[in-house]
Amino acid sequence: FFFANMMRLPKMVVFDLDDCLWHPEMHELSGCPKKPVIGDLGNGQQGVIGAQTSGRDTVRLYDGALKALQQLHTDPQFKDV
Repeated sequence: FFFANMMRLPKMVVFDLDDCLWHPEMHELSGCPKKPVIGDLGNGQQGVIGAQTSGRDTVRLYDGALKALQQLHTDPQFKDV
């Protein structure tokens, strides 16, 4: 993650959601995703990696987005970000 080598960290990280963190884009879905999709979190653990609509469309996090969000959540250097 590119912030790890910076001397000063940002106060906030902002993501563009549709087609940056997940796919497909929300306007492409047949309904609102409500059912969690459980899968490999990439660290040997299982967790929510997406969501499914009643029409069976599935929104999934991109692998790189999942890793970035995990690092922001778990790495102590980002606790104040």
